[in-house]
Amino acid sequence: MVKRVTKPIKQWFSSRGDLPQKRENDLNHWFQTPLGQYVFAQERKQIQSILSSKVGQHILQLDSGLYQPLFDNHRFGCGTLISVNENRAPCPTICCKPEALGIANESVDAILAHHLLDYCDNPYESLREISRVLIPGGDCIFVGFNPYSLWALRGLLARLFKRAPWNARFISYGRIQDWMQLLEFEVQERYSLVYAPPSSKFVGSSKLGKLFSPLRYIFPWSGAVNIIVAKKKTPGMIMTPQFEKAMILNAVQNQKVSAANPTRKN
Repeated sequence: MVKRVTKPIKQWFSSRGDLPQKRENDLNHWFQTPLGQYVFAQERKQIQSILSSKVGQHILQLDSGLYQPLFDNHRFGCGTLISVNENRAPCPTICCKPEALGIANESVDAILAHHLLDYCDNPYESLREISRVLIPGGDCIFVGFNPYSLWALRGLLARLFKRAPWNARFISYGRIQDWMQLLEFEVQERYSLVYAPPSSKFVGSSKLGKLFSPLRYIFPWSGAVNIIVAKKKTPGMIMTPQFEKAMILNAVQNQKVSAANPTRKN
């Protein structure tokens, strides 16, 4: 009886409530506000530091409304931004859903998922697509809101109005880690950012913002934004006795065939 009552409530809170195009537009408008610009500056600084040690031929940014590349083209041969809506990002842009990327298998060196899991229709299916297009040993950076933060508390109230960014999923690090293990990803690094409360007053005033700086040391994982750096595992060969025996028999058979049909030298 309890499940019958609570299940519809949980589904209503976890539902996006509108189309992906509208969610992306709403988040884009929020990033133009002082609070959104503050979060963007913090994220960009940390992402630039992470990407400074990585190189490759092709990097993808799976965008959810920022419409600005967070990667440096000097370290990658080609950088592409993927979003649902058309935009004027200063880089090549592809319009498609993250659950169905029109990209070849194992053709991308690095992927930056900027609040993708917070707003896409199917987070796990999006992760499957990321695993499909990423090369073995490729890097993926996930940026998302932290459910164990002051921002999540405000999100519980503001979520009733379905406004960005408070209508995000706020997926926990543990759940994302479980999904990564199923898709053969290995977490390399984790960062927590933005400890100030979700108010433009604290963001605009440096004195008020310093009041919450001790949270970085007291509760190091209580920042509003989580950044997870993961690497796609390279599948290895397990040499079992049966497999080793089959390889030996195959080699012997090839030698017999070569002896029975010797090649003539001109």
